[in-house]
Amino acid sequence: MRGKKLDGYVRDHLTGRDDPLVLHLGCGLDARAERVGADRGRWYDLDLPEVIDLRRRFLTETPGRRMIAASVTDHAWMDVVDGTGPAMIVAEGLLMYTCTSPRSARCSSGSASASRAARSPSTRSRRTWSAAWPGTRP
Repeated sequence: MRGKKLDGYVRDHLTGRDDPLVLHLGCGLDARAERVGADRGRWYDLDLPEVIDLRRRFLTETPGRRMIAASVTDHAWMDVVDGTGPAMIVAEGLLMYTCTSPRSARCSSGSASASRAARSPSTRSRRTWSAAWPGTRP
């Protein structure tokens, strides 16, 4: 269900822009670009070098679709991205792995904020968030 929903968002981004840009962070072996028909704009798949090496065995790069072998936490990969304007950033299942603990500085300033923004606004979700991340507010 989640994958199908995200595919729809990405497909809308690709068809609703003149020169769409998609950053697929922590892509793993996901074939989202093939499912959504990413044949226009610019698409970047980013993951750790050993994952990208495996990915290159099955998929080929094109001028509009590139693979970046780097950690998402090493911001040097941003220099490789050719793009301006609005970008669709897909980080499905990634943010939970970018923190060492919920109270770390990196979590509270970066990925936890992004995760919090993506959470459902329901009361149940807010209670779950507060229980899992003491000292924070949803």
